[in-house]
Amino acid sequence: TAAAPLGRSRLPPALESTLYLGLELASTPEARAALISGLSEAHVSRNRARAAAALPDIKQPNQEVLQALSQTAQAAVAESPDDTRLVRNAASFAMGALERRARESNPALAEQARTELRSSLASARSAQQQSAALDAIANSGHASLLRDVQPLMTSKEPLVRAHAIEAMGHMEPHANKELFASLIQNEPDPKLRGSIAATYAEQARRAQQDAPREVLDAAVQQLAREQDPRVKGLLIELIGPACATYAYAQQSLGAQFQRETDPMLLKLIGKYVPADRLGH
Repeated sequence: TAAAPLGRSRLPPALESTLYLGLELASTPEARAALISGLSEAHVSRNRARAAAALPDIKQPNQEVLQALSQTAQAAVAESPDDTRLVRNAASFAMGALERRARESNPALAEQARTELRSSLASARSAQQQSAALDAIANSGHASLLRDVQPLMTSKEPLVRAHAIEAMGHMEPHANKELFASLIQNEPDPKLRGSIAATYAEQARRAQQDAPREVLDAAVQQLAREQDPRVKGLLIELIGPACATYAYAQQSLGAQFQRETDPMLLKLIGKYVPADRLGH
């Protein structure tokens, strides 16, 4: 039946993605069962990853779906180490997506998914494993997972810090507003300082609101001492939208205009501050 064409040798490669999309859209109990079966070692790794990605999108996912994804994320073995990582990561990412999509329709299932996400992060040992677990949490974006993410924001591994920042950035802006100042002030890598500023700016854009005052206050302070031009630009983009709401945000960019020498940053400030208010 629906599961029959998913075998390793029966499915023409050109039809693979189409079939998995069809099962996802069908969302029948039979399609769900076929996708769960598609996670098994009977299938090539690329299709196991497709099955994992499709499962959170079916209608009425259940505990069986979560259990299958969790087992795959923890113990799947594929044709090579890279393929094993592909399948495990796809299942882990899918658990994050499942949590987000089930949050209102099936709160109990979403809570179980959050427990699995926490467990995956806690058991991760290498930087790659921690980064993958953090990406799964990013797919969820549930604010309660912040306490699990936060310790890794000070990891010795820049890769892990970057993924922790990304995971945090998918949460509601007020959930992590208190973290901005210490994160950006204590981050020695300018690339990651830029990522922190961009993350908070993107949070505010997604929420269709200005960044929280705690974030703006710290961003204004950081802009005055920041040396890296790229980070300065990202801080300006974080502060800029608030100029229409808060006079001090506009004043801070006006003051930065007076001490700035980079023409691109001067132009960027002019995007947010009227010419007659620059330097005042």
